[in-house]
Amino acid sequence: MNWITCLSLLAALVIGCAGARLPAPTYPPAPTAVATGLAHYADVQKIRSRYEHMASAFAARDVEAIAALRTADFQVDFPNGDRHDAAQMLEVLRHFFVQNRPPIQLWYTLRSAERTGPDTIVVEVFQQGSRYQELAGKLRKVEHDITQRETWRREDGVWRFRAVAAIRNPHRWVDGKPIDPSKPFDPAAPPFRPPKP
Repeated sequence: MNWITCLSLLAALVIGCAGARLPAPTYPPAPTAVATGLAHYADVQKIRSRYEHMASAFAARDVEAIAALRTADFQVDFPNGDRHDAAQMLEVLRHFFVQNRPPIQLWYTLRSAERTGPDTIVVEVFQQGSRYQELAGKLRKVEHDITQRETWRREDGVWRFRAVAAIRNPHRWVDGKPIDPSKPFDPAAPPFRPPKP
């Protein structure tokens, strides 16, 4: 085996171990979608309409409208063990609109739903987003997707957003290039290849 063949095999091994490059994101035609098996559940359709309101409120940068969709005891459990309450998440939301510029778009795909009480439903949501940020001295398009479990509670006949948990599989792109979602943006970094599971 000559040295050129050895180098070729080594390069293939490194690329294979690093995982496949993330494909560019594609988006549904509407801001919300529901898995086929859930389409006939009336409460899931009502929750879907709340996601449509949320997508519209993000596009309008309307903090009050987003907060109105949440319960007073809204909380988010992060993968590192941290938990933010409603007040903390309201500050996170305000900072999001300082950091991000329009157009801000979100898409929600409801993949599954589980009724955990007469007025509580937990849905698994695939969330996708697109917006603009100042990064490395330039306004850049930032896109993401993530999967998480979101709890909705019916209060006085209205479904409200209660909690976020089981946040996993985050992906991020800047100007179409996949980047490591756990690290600050580096324009000189090669395209991120997620490790194989």
